[in-house]
Amino acid sequence: MAVGEVAIYADRGKLRLRWRTSKTDPKRYTLSPGLDDDQFDGGQQYKQALEIKAWIEDDIARGMFDPTLRRYSERRRSKTATFGQVYSLFLAEKRKQVEVRTMEKYEGLRRHLERHGYAQLDANAITLDRALTFGKLLRKTPNPNTGKCLSATTAGEHMSNLAAAWDWGLEQGFIDHGSNPWRKGRKSIKGGKIREAVVFSDDEIERIISTIQQHRHYKIYLPWATFLLSTGVRPGEARALQWKHLLPDGRVRIVEKLSRDKVRRIPKNKKGRTFKIPPQVFDLLMDLKRSRGDVDENDSVFLGAQGGVIGDKTWYKAWNKILKMAGVPVRRPYGTRSTVITKALLKGESPLVVGTVVGNTPATIYRNYAAQVEGDFLESPIEKVSISEQQTAQEKEDEEVVVF
Repeated sequence: MAVGEVAIYADRGKLRLRWRTSKTDPKRYTLSPGLDDDQFDGGQQYKQALEIKAWIEDDIARGMFDPTLRRYSERRRSKTATFGQVYSLFLAEKRKQVEVRTMEKYEGLRRHLERHGYAQLDANAITLDRALTFGKLLRKTPNPNTGKCLSATTAGEHMSNLAAAWDWGLEQGFIDHGSNPWRKGRKSIKGGKIREAVVFSDDEIERIISTIQQHRHYKIYLPWATFLLSTGVRPGEARALQWKHLLPDGRVRIVEKLSRDKVRRIPKNKKGRTFKIPPQVFDLLMDLKRSRGDVDENDSVFLGAQGGVIGDKTWYKAWNKILKMAGVPVRRPYGTRSTVITKALLKGESPLVVGTVVGNTPATIYRNYAAQVEGDFLESPIEKVSISEQQTAQEKEDEEVVVF
């Protein structure tokens, strides 16, 4: 059992909870909430134990743990939970799946719920009118620290996250009715800036690659940058690549991502995928492997100047400097992905096929890229394998791809 994780076990027909709060604190805590072990008989009291478990884990993660255990032992959930309790349970699950930066956004939303009194409301008492009111409060209430109100884009994202929390609570049995007020309330928030996909032209790509090749410090990033600009793989997925993920026939397996907190997690789309990469890119990676001598198949493919994985902030700073030296307008590094996707669509590839390779749903491809495709682009100086040519190989590989 990991530190900070609460275990639930049965003892003589009663449920018990056991955990440790940190590696430096040897004390092991045990709580007996007075709940029967009914996990195989409907599980209502077991769900209450799960709620207490999530609450304790959430408090430990936020540095708010009560070592006296009073607040946990006195808590016996009523028939229905408050929305704040449901949201805390939802976050406890999310914390295992998402990166630290994403969790910060979820925590920010929790503060809005508490500030406006919605965390204390019975979850089933949240109506469409209340959801609409909350949306207005998000837009019109200044932040106490900055004095600024939320943009329509941010407010809309918050409402979408609340809708997801509601759906999760309904699925877990903490909410009784399925009409999601937050989803309908989200539609009431109008406006918001649509972020256009960043697309680098062929000339810009050529200048970027040339600058990296010729720079004595940044040439270490040549395989990394070439791979990103050729495949559209998310940087976190590329960061997690190990030599065992490169197959002898020129394909690559994407089975996990390495987040900013250096934790390996399942990919964003919750499943793996396998696809063929351009031959010259594969050859470049094999040359890189040979140059490192005797490597282990579990070693990372892409390493930074200090021999560790390429850090997100380190790459961001290097990328900005590279673009300035290349005479290319500075745009975010994630533009490598949107460049590949947009150019594939311009070549006539379907969103379904593109999504299969880059790990997006067709709906996401339509919404974020296909609707914005305009103009024309030359062939990329980095030769690409047509995505459509990979479809058959992908279908054959589906049964072998690691799925989480």
